[in-house]
Amino acid sequence: MAPRARLIAIAAACWLLMLAGGARAVDDHGVSIKNTSFTDSASGTTTTTIVVGDSVTWHWDGAGADTTHTVTSDNGSAMSFDSDPGANGTTSFPSHSTGDTFKVTFPTAGTFTYHCKVHPTLMKGTISVVPPSGGGGGGGGGNGPPPPPSPVPPSGGVKDRTAPSFSSVKETSKKLVFSLSEPSKVTIKVRKGRKVVKTFHMSGKKGSNSFKLSHRGLKSGVRYKALISAVDGAGNKSASKSVTVKV
Repeated sequence: MAPRARLIAIAAACWLLMLAGGARAVDDHGVSIKNTSFTDSASGTTTTTIVVGDSVTWHWDGAGADTTHTVTSDNGSAMSFDSDPGANGTTSFPSHSTGDTFKVTFPTAGTFTYHCKVHPTLMKGTISVVPPSGGGGGGGGGNGPPPPPSPVPPSGGVKDRTAPSFSSVKETSKKLVFSLSEPSKVTIKVRKGRKVVKTFHMSGKKGSNSFKLSHRGLKSGVRYKALISAVDGAGNKSASKSVTVKV
């Protein structure tokens, strides 16, 4: 290879490595199927919020008849998925064992609703897929903070410049408990030593909030440090607070 061609090839390889290094690390989000309900492991609700490119894994955590459920996208959904295409929920039923899983990756932004074909009115869930912010990763397997909401000036046209603040931050009964001065998007980075092992996001309300720490990916009985921050509707970012937690 000629010297000039070799230099061009080396430069191109370096550029590709830089792109790869700046790619956002994707994350997997757990949903528990138990007690005839879909429960997101981060929010404790039937709604799972993820970033484009992330995946969702449903876990059949019930026992006996409580495993007879499907994960099926609603009719007309922009993305179709079905854990049990051979079951219709009326004359043929799914067969699952405790511990079974079903995983779906969501490559585009949007809202995707789903249900259980056996219990279509009782068991419903929603996957909210949001665009990534910037392109950098959240570090250590996290998914980075979500994009802050568009700034909305309060009445009178004066932009809000007051950042949200935390108080009463503590760990109680395997929950991270804290108070917020105003509604905000909250990012929780869980560290073991200097490494971020998991990143979570939640919508915080003014006043008291709680976040369950018993999530897949965190080991029971291990002490971690949780670093929390918040961004309000005007884009103001809080100071970070840290607390030692034990799952």
